[in-house]
Amino acid sequence: MSRVFQARRQALWSAALLFGIVVLAVALAQRVRARLDLTSESLYTLSPALVEMVENLDDRLQLKLYFNRDVEGAEHLLPQRLSIQDRLAEIEAIGGDKVAVETVDPTTDLLAARDAEHLGIEAVTITDARVGGVSVEKLYQGLELRYLDRSELIPFVVPDEFEFAFASRLAALLQGDRRPVLGFFSREPLLAPPVPGVDQVASPERIFEEFREILAGRYAVRDLPQVGAEYPIPEDLVGLVVGRPQDLTPDEVQALRAYLESGGRVLMLVDHEIVDQAAGFGTTGLVTGVDGWLQEYGITVHPHFVWDPECRSVPVDVQVVRGPNGEPIRNPIYAPYALYPVVRGAGLSASHIVTAQLDEVDLIWAHPVVYKQNELGLTAEVLLRSSPQARALPADTRLDISRANVQLIDAQAARQKTVQAFDLAVALRGSFAAGAPEGLLVVIGDTDLFQNPTLQAAASNRKLAQNLVDWLASDERLITLRTRGRALRPLRDFYAEAFAAAGGPAETEVETRARDKEARQARDRMERWIAWTNVLLPPILLLIAALAHFARQRVLAGRAYRQGAGS
Repeated sequence: MSRVFQARRQALWSAALLFGIVVLAVALAQRVRARLDLTSESLYTLSPALVEMVENLDDRLQLKLYFNRDVEGAEHLLPQRLSIQDRLAEIEAIGGDKVAVETVDPTTDLLAARDAEHLGIEAVTITDARVGGVSVEKLYQGLELRYLDRSELIPFVVPDEFEFAFASRLAALLQGDRRPVLGFFSREPLLAPPVPGVDQVASPERIFEEFREILAGRYAVRDLPQVGAEYPIPEDLVGLVVGRPQDLTPDEVQALRAYLESGGRVLMLVDHEIVDQAAGFGTTGLVTGVDGWLQEYGITVHPHFVWDPECRSVPVDVQVVRGPNGEPIRNPIYAPYALYPVVRGAGLSASHIVTAQLDEVDLIWAHPVVYKQNELGLTAEVLLRSSPQARALPADTRLDISRANVQLIDAQAARQKTVQAFDLAVALRGSFAAGAPEGLLVVIGDTDLFQNPTLQAAASNRKLAQNLVDWLASDERLITLRTRGRALRPLRDFYAEAFAAAGGPAETEVETRARDKEARQARDRMERWIAWTNVLLPPILLLIAALAHFARQRVLAGRAYRQGAGS
């Protein structure tokens, strides 16, 4: 047998063996699910909190996934669907016999379509332009969770929000009718009694109604219209929110003190004024009634306003121009309004579970919160802090948002020589009386951050509100899931850095414009440097690598050839 024939036969056997290995590997891959998660935040790995909830199920959890099997026209959604199915399969594997996953197609199964309509799972309409017309497809992507005689629904599953949506609904199923009770004490009017067949509409004076609604999914929110000796704060509360205290009586303060000293957990939102935006931003002074009580624990909420260049831009004027046909066109003019500070980066406590994963928090007319250690030995943690370039403006500062007043506010801030970072939210933990059990008190020098307009517009504020209440209730399982994988990684703002390095707004508009021009020029120089670096650096590196390779080849070519022994 020739060597050529043996080599060919060996190659054929090797190819056949390799083909068999590949077929076996594919078959095993279909049966065994494995995932290597290389993301920094382990985004594709179920969190320990959810794993613990699934492992501790006492009864069977049924999961019904409403999916189209045919997604023609929406093929771009296939990776998302595979991600959802993989996570459900992982949950099923963790739960074992206590978790069952079923997938149904409402587009081909009439019974599934009826169930989807009954549950409130609506199809999303997708239009697909094709040759000869437009095709309209209905896309189902809902999930029903059933546990005992209760059910929860995710009408449309989104992969980025799947884990929190699933865990929060599973937690609600496990709680059943035993939802924790959260107390809410404020001067807001009570809701009108419900009338059958009529939607219950909250009064505009219920400024924290949106706050209550975002908590209602996990907590039974109970309004406390009166507290005092005759109306003690219930002991079954997991926490108490005090929203914008106003003219609290000594009897009411004593009830709050008794609750906190008995181990209660309180979130207090404090302001020193009421701003009427509809009446030209007129302010009315507010007597809280809690200032002296908070000072017993070393907390002072100052009446000054925090001016911070790290802020939102708002429309301050309108420019009217004429269009091509002579019609007037109104263009809003925006300017930074430094009394709307935005807390981000180092201003959010990276070591605290409530704020560690937040991107930013919006505040409106915020006040500094100062803590001084006293004999109680409480542990203080700063949750929110302004930027180091912030200043404090007096309580009688005009707040209206107009171009002229914004310029006056900035000029007034420029005259303030003290520049520092102000604490805006402080949490105290410990015994608030000798021998008392450990309590918790969170004080925020702003109420607008949790009022209806802000919560409707700022998603991060909603997450902060939910995180704070979960922390009050000692239920931290869902806090990390709520913001998991959502941390922003913003680009450096070279203009803001240069403007702050120049000293920020000056006392005069002329000097401020000069600093603004210098900051813009510094930004443009940095952007040009980065652009040219991106253009020139790759070919330079490639040229260096080529020269190094050429030099190495010359060295190898210059060596004497040594013939191997036995050749």
